[in-house]
Amino acid sequence: MPEFTGPVQHVELSTTLWLIPFLPALGCVINLFFGRRFQASGWRSDLANKLHIGSFGVSAVAIGAMLLSFAVSIVQVAKLISLPDEARYLYCHTWQMVRIGSVEFNFDFALDPLSAVMILIITGVGSLIHIYAAAYMATEKAYWRFFTYLNLFVFSMLLLVLGDGFIVMFFGWEGVGLCSYLLIGFWYEDYKKASAGMKAFVTNRIGDWGFVVGLMLLFWGLGGSWLQGGFYQPDNLARLSVVSAEAEAGEHASADEHGAPRAAADADHARAPAKGHAAERPRPSGPGSAEGTAYLTMTAFPGAAVYLDNASSPFALSPFVKREVRPGHHALRIVPGQAVDEQEIPSAMVEAGSESIVAVVGPTLVFRQLHDQLVVKDSRGTQVLRDGLMSKTVWGGISLVRRYDGYRRRLHDRAPGVAFLVERDGVGRRRVGRRDDRALCRDDRLLSI
Repeated sequence: MPEFTGPVQHVELSTTLWLIPFLPALGCVINLFFGRRFQASGWRSDLANKLHIGSFGVSAVAIGAMLLSFAVSIVQVAKLISLPDEARYLYCHTWQMVRIGSVEFNFDFALDPLSAVMILIITGVGSLIHIYAAAYMATEKAYWRFFTYLNLFVFSMLLLVLGDGFIVMFFGWEGVGLCSYLLIGFWYEDYKKASAGMKAFVTNRIGDWGFVVGLMLLFWGLGGSWLQGGFYQPDNLARLSVVSAEAEAGEHASADEHGAPRAAADADHARAPAKGHAAERPRPSGPGSAEGTAYLTMTAFPGAAVYLDNASSPFALSPFVKREVRPGHHALRIVPGQAVDEQEIPSAMVEAGSESIVAVVGPTLVFRQLHDQLVVKDSRGTQVLRDGLMSKTVWGGISLVRRYDGYRRRLHDRAPGVAFLVERDGVGRRRVGRRDDRALCRDDRLLSI
């Protein structure tokens, strides 16, 4: 049995996701260096006058970058929708920023259903704002500077929602704060507007302090704990572990149209094997069958060579997704390079017909890796990593993470007077049933939405 199992995040690789924030950034750079010349040259001024806009060259660069980014966003969202529900997560590695020992910070992008909605709003509505501003700011002397700031603002917002971790998100956060200052104080010769821009800048710096402190506490808490007296004790856990991916528990829970569980169908299903067992055919186990093939995925340490068992040539280079591997126990050796110590997994169980993921354990600021650590379970079904994090405190005995054991949501149907209750516990199990006025929520807590 694998050491860890759980509903870890399935990933699909994307090689073009970086284009979405890159295009507005490109428009910003072009107008920054050439926008003044475009505006002074008066190129295609006759067409600009007919369209009632400012400099045609500046407008074409800024608006064109936004429309192209919106088009790429539509393509990426369509690709995301075409994937199965559990695999709707696109990952794009761009470049490695810092790697210190077994800790790394990469400039990576990720697209999930939530960020998909956000990029359509940012690029779609942002394009409309650019088109409107082209006419509204037509008479401005610093027309080129305004659209430089506006493209930079969109680029920062896209970093904020597409970042694969807190580091890229923080870059976007800082960029949005900077652009707020620049755009609010665009008419800097007016004291009130310049003063308002400075207030926005100072307010963002206060938010930065809370952001950075939270990141440091989370990073340290994932790697150890604070003892009495303020001493820090590392956990000394293995940095990498192989996790057997499984579906989220309760995801397919169902109820009939009257709200009652389908107990009869479950009972029939339990009795059915008695008749069909004798006629059961032997399962194939060849390399082309689901039972004879396993899959291995790794996105940590991009560029690292992964060696399987005692092979002299690498099995694959990270990141890779669903590479076929022979089921059974394997010894994995990960060579990150760049004078970083090798990581070894002496015995990793890879089950036939399933996907196993080489997951990061311990300090990380990547959203997906944090999620995986909170949902994995050991062979006894205990979420040891999550429970360990929940039990940690910082100075003064303050809990690092607050734990909610469970809650219920009241979901109202369109028909008046009809409602259902959905209960979700800490590991994601759900039970759906018709509302019962006599039913009590666990811990006597009910959240109505």
